[in-house]
Amino acid sequence: MSRILPKFLLLALITVLLFITFAAFFDSIPQQYSAGLTGDFLSKGKDESLQGAEQQPGALKPAPTYVVSEEKSPAKIEWEKKKKEDQEKRRKKEEEDKKRKEEEDKKAKDEEKKKLNEEKHKKHTEERRARDKPRVRPGTFSMPPDFKHNPEGPRPDQIVLLAAADGKGHNNGIPNILEQIRPNRQEYADYHGYKYHFINITKFDIGGAHPVWAKLPSIVEAFNTYPDAEWVWWLDLDAIIMNPEIDLNEHLLKHSVMKQKLLGGKELETENRRKTGVKMVENPDPANVDLILAQDQNGVNAGSFFIRRSAWTQMLLDFWADPMFINTDWVALEQDALAHLIYTHPIIRNNVGLVVQNLINAYPLTNVHEMGYSPGDLVVHIAGCWVANRCESQWNDYMKQSTSVAQVKSKNQGQGQSPSS
Repeated sequence: MSRILPKFLLLALITVLLFITFAAFFDSIPQQYSAGLTGDFLSKGKDESLQGAEQQPGALKPAPTYVVSEEKSPAKIEWEKKKKEDQEKRRKKEEEDKKRKEEEDKKAKDEEKKKLNEEKHKKHTEERRARDKPRVRPGTFSMPPDFKHNPEGPRPDQIVLLAAADGKGHNNGIPNILEQIRPNRQEYADYHGYKYHFINITKFDIGGAHPVWAKLPSIVEAFNTYPDAEWVWWLDLDAIIMNPEIDLNEHLLKHSVMKQKLLGGKELETENRRKTGVKMVENPDPANVDLILAQDQNGVNAGSFFIRRSAWTQMLLDFWADPMFINTDWVALEQDALAHLIYTHPIIRNNVGLVVQNLINAYPLTNVHEMGYSPGDLVVHIAGCWVANRCESQWNDYMKQSTSVAQVKSKNQGQGQSPSS
């Protein structure tokens, strides 16, 4: 009996503990579920308060995932910030290095291309200069030691009327000028017994020099073609002989006439009649005059001049063809070079004779004293007509006004004069 009692007490204690445990469990369940637990809990009955919940919006969506952020220390935040800044700096530096490398490569290529182009241009320029280098070599003419000038003037066959052009037949916008001017010059020369000489200047190798510089070798050729010639009259192609009745000896070349016509002591002028302070020889001796020309509003004009065979003329042509002059960027080219020689070198100026312009080089101007053309003048020079684009109209107008040799002969025969008088 004493052994059974302890066992019974132990069993009773366990029973009480189980009862207390179940009681506590049921007390913790909400009241609305208590009925279900007593009846339907063991049969897993549904909670009717949740019926239809599966049709509610979002009822089938999974529950959001919540991430618990880790608290970062200030030191870690600063380290991550610095790391990010360092990464950004490295990225920028890499981009800058790449860009700089591309620019350097491009610059190197551009420099190389530029150098190649410069070398190519230099080579081309040197070749062109070698090929087209101005090289006016007028040469010279014979000057017999016993050659004398007659004070009464040269014989008719000792005067050469010289014209030169490139053979293209146009000048300053005047169509077919060669065909028009040849009979004008030829009949005048024939009437007085002068020599008319035309030169196609393309025969001269003057390199890259302007065609006007071919004037110099043309003069030399004229003297060489006619060894007895004393005077050469250079007359630009755009000039018309208006009065073929005029004899050049009586007009200018006879010493007695020349002495009257030369403007001794006349001051030379340049652009717009600007005074130079340089004066011609006060009392020129016709025996020493080897070049006769006139000056216009821009100074001496080389469109119409007379040049005499002499040692001085040989020297002048040699100086005139100086390569420095030919390569100088003068507006009037060979004319400005001649003016320079006359203005600055007394040894040149002392053998130059100056006359009024309309005596040998009148311009198509009216009522301009000593410069413009007047009926009866020897020649009219259609110079500067291109400025107002009036070359063709002025040329045609003055060609109509010019007197022909046939008209002169007819007049002389009517007066009982000989054709050559």
